[in-house]
Amino acid sequence: GKPKIKLDTLIKESQDAINLIKDADIVLKLLSIICYYDHPVKEVASIFKISERTFYRWLDSFLKDGIEGLKPKP
Repeated sequence: GKPKIKLDTLIKESQDAINLIKDADIVLKLLSIICYYDHPVKEVASIFKISERTFYRWLDSFLKDGIEGLKPKP
């Protein structure tokens, strides 16, 4: 079965782990784009806690420049 752990503890530990990963923000952007294949943009935005406008900006950047387009701008 599922391990006995509080949901808020699990979420906090997962967020901390993501923050340790180099380029985690790029991975999350890519995951949102993959998610868009099966889900409407409104749902994707809700899942990733972003606006629809932000999602479309990420998508456009990826389509235009590939993974380089998802990297933070200096």
